[in-house]
Amino acid sequence: MLALVRDLQRTVVLQQQTIERHRASASNGAVRSLGLDIAEAPSSLDKTIRSNSVQQPRAPIQRAPMPPVPGADYSLVFDGGSLGNPGRGYGSYQIVDAGGAVVAEERLEFGDRITNNGAEFRTLIAALEHLLRLGDDDARRGTLAVRGDSQLVIHGITGQWKIKHADLKPLRDRAVALLSEFGARDIAWHGRDESVRALGH
Repeated sequence: MLALVRDLQRTVVLQQQTIERHRASASNGAVRSLGLDIAEAPSSLDKTIRSNSVQQPRAPIQRAPMPPVPGADYSLVFDGGSLGNPGRGYGSYQIVDAGGAVVAEERLEFGDRITNNGAEFRTLIAALEHLLRLGDDDARRGTLAVRGDSQLVIHGITGQWKIKHADLKPLRDRAVALLSEFGARDIAWHGRDESVRALGH
């Protein structure tokens, strides 16, 4: 997904450069065909440029801050994944206070050979560490609500499911240790659409 986004960004830059060249050429009385400019594009982007010229553009994902969970001092939503599973891992999280103000939001990349579940755990850990770094004693004494669409992570950190994969156990243990630093925890699974609404993926 990130590779596609990067390719699309390069495509936009190439198209902007093409428009500028056409403007410059037109002012000199010479106009080149768009087909020649596309042919000059790097071959790795050629397929992307041609396929994107046929497809309808997608509407941007409309993001909205996560609504605060009633009774929570802070609400945290996280999501992670990988391109290839295992592959290049990524994740993002958002933390809002009781009034709904976003206090932290970040997109992460974890490198190669990361599984979807590994990326989910790593994203949750990063979010918890971020909230603890804010140094808000009320956060530590108060209630933290955690929401995510990974059943393995949510049920793993609550103890409802056992984590069997050796690579995931230390991540689960780290997440549980960080969660124990908060006064009370409200941890629940939510549907993927809610993660997408807040995080955009």
